[in-house]
Amino acid sequence: MLDADRLLDRLLHSETIVYAIYDLAGRIVHANPALTVLTGRSESELMEMPESSLYRRVDDRAGWPSQVRAAPEGTWVSCERVLNRKDGSPLYLRGSAVLLGDSIHVVEVDVTEQRREEEALTEETGRFHANLLRMQIVHSIGSQVVSIRDIDALMESVVGMIRTTFGYRATSVWLLEGDRLVCKAGIGDDPDWKPKGLSLPVEKGVIGAAFRSGRSRLVPDVSKDKDFLFHPSMPNAKAELSVPLYGTSGPLGVLDIEAEHVAAFDEQDRLAMEALSDLLGVAIENARLYQELQSDNARLQQMDRLKSEFASMIGHDIKNPLSIIRGYAELIGQMPGIPAGLERTSGKIVSETEEISHLADQMLTLFRIDAADVSYSFESVDVSELLDKVTPLADDRHPMVLDLPPSLPRVRGDRRSLLQVMRNLATNAIKYSPAGGVITLRAVPEGDCLVRIEVQDQGVGISQEDTPRLFQKFQRIWNDATELVSGTGLGLYICRKIVEDHGGRIGAVSQPGVGSTFFVLLPRT
Repeated sequence: MLDADRLLDRLLHSETIVYAIYDLAGRIVHANPALTVLTGRSESELMEMPESSLYRRVDDRAGWPSQVRAAPEGTWVSCERVLNRKDGSPLYLRGSAVLLGDSIHVVEVDVTEQRREEEALTEETGRFHANLLRMQIVHSIGSQVVSIRDIDALMESVVGMIRTTFGYRATSVWLLEGDRLVCKAGIGDDPDWKPKGLSLPVEKGVIGAAFRSGRSRLVPDVSKDKDFLFHPSMPNAKAELSVPLYGTSGPLGVLDIEAEHVAAFDEQDRLAMEALSDLLGVAIENARLYQELQSDNARLQQMDRLKSEFASMIGHDIKNPLSIIRGYAELIGQMPGIPAGLERTSGKIVSETEEISHLADQMLTLFRIDAADVSYSFESVDVSELLDKVTPLADDRHPMVLDLPPSLPRVRGDRRSLLQVMRNLATNAIKYSPAGGVITLRAVPEGDCLVRIEVQDQGVGISQEDTPRLFQKFQRIWNDATELVSGTGLGLYICRKIVEDHGGRIGAVSQPGVGSTFFVLLPRT
């Protein structure tokens, strides 16, 4: 038998490759076993079925018989068709057909599984693009809401955007207040549905269940869910999706959507609302932080006003009367024939008014420094002259010694403020040397850019663990050796701020019972 004859014989008896003969109208004249196996119909059934019952149109193009008839005789034409199986399912065939005389011969293979895979892939691709679009929409909504600073406006905007974008029948946002969830905004098809202000315990409803568990609750049919709470304003609710809202500090509330038909929401709705809830949680926290900052700012402004008033009071209502008291005390002390006791009292009054006046000056300086209201006049300052102006503070028990090199670089600074620092350090050296001792004022170059100025005493000294607190506001070192020394703990803090404003650094090296050395590093000119 020739090869062509063997091939034809195999086609005529094949159960996998379809071979069929049709008349010019497209009716089956003969079919091999493959077609009967694949369709589940006998050959006689296939031949008796009208074309409209047997075939399904693949598209709107002309049917394959017409395409074959239009081609030159003997030319193979690709064909694709769908037949109805006996069980009603489609059979996808793909192959070639040729016109031979007054009949059409067709050879085809079954591509049903391939077609299903293609359709599944197309469907999956469609879902992917739909989800991508959802996420883009969610991101767009999120980028708008995160900039809204008012909580009420934020809630109203969110439910409105969700409603406009996704078309859900009802959307609401619930936030935790105490042990209840309170609706902050809601919008739906029914104008009578006005949930804003409603509250429910965290133990109740699908909303409460989502909040308690920290996981989304997707309820396809609320009639079958034990947690669902019926609300008279929404009698037709059939499905519900509740998504918890979280911030960095914990749970904030719940985003809830409802629909009037069963299975209205799917996993894609859940994913989209979860993504949106993440952004909404950030937006809620931002809005709350903004409101707290606004409130704090108002309080700070009030405190600043009170501080200014207090500073004004110190400058006028305290210092002016002190000057008068001191004047009278000095006048009394200079009266001829004054009793010794009254003279000592007069001197004590003068001394105490000077102390209070010094404290007032320190407080005024502190207010200006903390308010960044200090005005410096920077110039080239001679350190030797600066320290020389400090020596008049010496007394019989605390002599001062200048230890300066023949040539000393000048520093850049405000002369008045730097003199205040040096006097403060020298005064402290005297105060904390109750047994007396030499106070040494020293200055040396430090590297190529700085000048080091030191004030060294032979006083009570400071322990290593107390040293870091020296330059903090209102910090004093209390012990048996310092309990009789007056002070507020502001002097060294003011010195630190002034030195830092000059681009320098201040510190101390000390040993209890031996003494302390306070140093200041200042930039050269």
